[in-house]
This record gives sequence, C-alpha cells and structure tokens, in this order.
Amino acid sequence: LDIRLHVLFLEYMREKLAECADFDSFYEGLCSKIRKHVNKKLDEIGECYMYRAKYLPQPMRTLLFDDCIAKGKDFYAGGTRYSWTMSSHSGMINVIDSLLAVRELIYRKKQFTVKEFIDCLEAEDEAFLRILKTCPCYGVDDDKIDLLAADLAGKIYDGFNQRQCYP
Repeated sequence: LDIRLHVLFLEYMREKLAECADFDSFYEGLCSKIRKHVNKKLDEIGECYMYRAKYLPQPMRTLLFDDCIAKGKDFYAGGTRYSWTMSSHSGMINVIDSLLAVRELIYRKKQFTVKEFIDCLEAEDEAFLRILKTCPCYGVDDDKIDLLAADLAGKIYDGFNQRQCYP
C-alpha cells in the first residue's frame, strides 16, 4: 500500500488552493483528499484479498498459522490475526514542509498570490526557491511545527484505524 502524499499534495494544491480562504480550509481539504485516497487503497486491498481467498487458496501456508487452524479459515479468507499488507507514506516530510511554506508565504505574510506561488514553484524560479528555504521546516524542534506533523500523521493513521481489513 503506497500512499504518495507528495503527489496528492501537488494535485490538491493545483486544484484547490485558489479556492481556500485560509490555511485551515486548505489543510482540512488536503486531509480529506488523503482520507479518500487511503479508503480507496484499502478497498483495493480488500478486493485483492477476496479474490485470493476465492481463487488462490493457500492450504500449505494456512497450516503454518495457528489462527487459521483455530478459525478453520484459509490464510486469505480471514484466517490470520493480522493483515500482511504494509503501508508506505512517501513524501510525508516534504508535505509538512510544503504546508508550512503555503501557510507562511500565502496566508501569513501574503508575500505571494496562489497563482504567483504555483507559477514560481513550477518554473523553479531561483529567487523563489531561496525564499522557500527561509520558511519554517520540520525537524528543528519547533513545537508548533511538530504539532502540525503529528496532526497530519494522526489523521492519516486514524483512517487506517477506522477500517477493518477483509474479511
């Protein structure tokens, strides 16, 4: 399960940043997009497990797991106690730093309009990139930044915790 957070951020920024009156609405909208993506991926995994349970039973593998034997269920049909799918959230720190830059340069300092910000970013404007380096960033023991990072991670993982794996 690969959740490419940086790709979701870029898509959302290009699509919705101009519509957001403040940082909080931008952030909540991004979190909503991420939750929907996580749910979609979890649905895909569930479908994969259902397919495997129906068409690709694992009798030998099933015999190696006590839970499968006790439940009398195949490995892929809900016999195991835990799902074996792993999750990767690539770009988390980049998204946090990008959120901080958006908050700082567009909403707090009002140094750039949304259009200017996106245009400079896409053009890789050197002056703009130097300004970005002056923005707050994750990993410098700033409690406010750490709270944003913890909130984002919490919202992502809450999406996983609210769902039950197949079956």
